[in-house]
Amino acid sequence: MSKLISLCMIVKNEENVLARCLETVKRFVDEIIIVDTGSTDRTLHVAQHYTTKIYSYKWNNDFSAARNEALKYATGKWIFVLDADEYADETNMMALRRFLENETPRADTLYQINIVNFLGDSSGASTSEQPVIRIFSNHLGIYYFRPIHEQPVIPSGFQPRLVNLPIQVLHSGYTTDVMNAKNKHQRNLGIFQAMEEGDGLSPYDQSMLGKQFLLMNELQKAKHHLEVAFRQGDPKSQWYTFNLTALLETYLKLNEGIVAWNFVEQQLKDYSRHSDILCIKGIIAAMLGFDKEAKHFFHSAIEEAEQRAKKQQDVALVSTTYAFQIPLWELAQIYEREYNYTNAIYYLIQLVQLNHKEIKVLKKLMHILSLRDHSESI
Repeated sequence: MSKLISLCMIVKNEENVLARCLETVKRFVDEIIIVDTGSTDRTLHVAQHYTTKIYSYKWNNDFSAARNEALKYATGKWIFVLDADEYADETNMMALRRFLENETPRADTLYQINIVNFLGDSSGASTSEQPVIRIFSNHLGIYYFRPIHEQPVIPSGFQPRLVNLPIQVLHSGYTTDVMNAKNKHQRNLGIFQAMEEGDGLSPYDQSMLGKQFLLMNELQKAKHHLEVAFRQGDPKSQWYTFNLTALLETYLKLNEGIVAWNFVEQQLKDYSRHSDILCIKGIIAAMLGFDKEAKHFFHSAIEEAEQRAKKQQDVALVSTTYAFQIPLWELAQIYEREYNYTNAIYYLIQLVQLNHKEIKVLKKLMHILSLRDHSESI
C-alpha cells in the first residue's frame, strides 16, 4: 500500500519538545523523516523512538537547504512539514488525513494551515494565529527557497494556487524564554546580515527582518524595515498584506495612533470591511480615548468575521486573532473600565471558550468575578 503522508522535519537540540510533537501526529502520518542539523543533546535519542529515517546535515545558515534535504527522502504522496516545537490534536490531524485521502496532487497547489503562536512570557503567554504553507504534493517538483522564512516554490510555468485548510497546529517556539534560551534572535539576524552582504535584501526580506525586530521589541528598527517593504513591495503579493498589519502593529506599539489611523484611511481603503482592519481601527480609537467608537469597531469586526464564516469565506485578511480574540479582549477591557462587569465577564467567557489556555484571560476573569461574587460561587 502506497504511503499517503510524509512528515518532514528539520531539528536541532529539541529534546524537550520533539516527543510532544511526534506523539500528536505519529498515528496520522505514514513516515517520519527527520534531518538533524547538529544536535548536541538527546534529540537523536528521542527521534529514534519514532522513526529510523534520521539523517545528519551540516548546518549552513540556510533553512531551505535543510528542508530540501528532508524532501529528498520522502516517499509519500503528500509532504507535511512541522517544526519540533509544534503539535496538534487528534481532531485536526484526523481532518487533515481525511482531506488528503480525497485530494488530487497538483504541481501548482500549496496548502495553508493555521499556526497558533504562543507569545510573550510562558507563564502568561498570549496567542496569535496566522496561515502558513505546510502541505504540498510530493514528486512534482515543489521545493523550498530562501535561507530564512523559507517558502515552498512551485515549478516554473505554473500559476500558484493557494488553498486554506481549517487545520490548526500549536507553536510554542515564540515565547520569550524559548527565544532567549535558544538564541534564535541572533541566529536569525546573522542570516539576514549575510543575505544583505550578499545579494541584498528583497522587499520580502525587509518585511521578514522588520517582523524579526518587532518580535524582539526593537520597534524603531522594525518600523524602518516594514516601511521599506511597504514602499518597495508588490501589493499583489500575499506577504504584502501581512506586512501592512505588522506595520500597523508597530505604529500602535510606538503609541503613534494618529499615524496608524491615517495609514489605514489612506492605504487600506480596499480592505476597510475586513475584520482585521475594523479591529485595528478599534484599537486606535481606544488608544485615543474614544471608547464608544472603539466598541463599535470591535463589534463590527466580530460580526464581519461571523458573516464570512457563515459564507465559508476567510474570516480575516491576515489573522483570525484580529477577528475574534483581540476584539473580545478589548471589549472586555473597555467594559471593565466602565464598571460594566456583566458585559466584561460575558466577553471574557467567550474568550475562554475559544481558548481555555489563555492565562491572561483566566486571570482577568477571576479578578472581575472576585469583585462581585463569593469565592464559593466563583
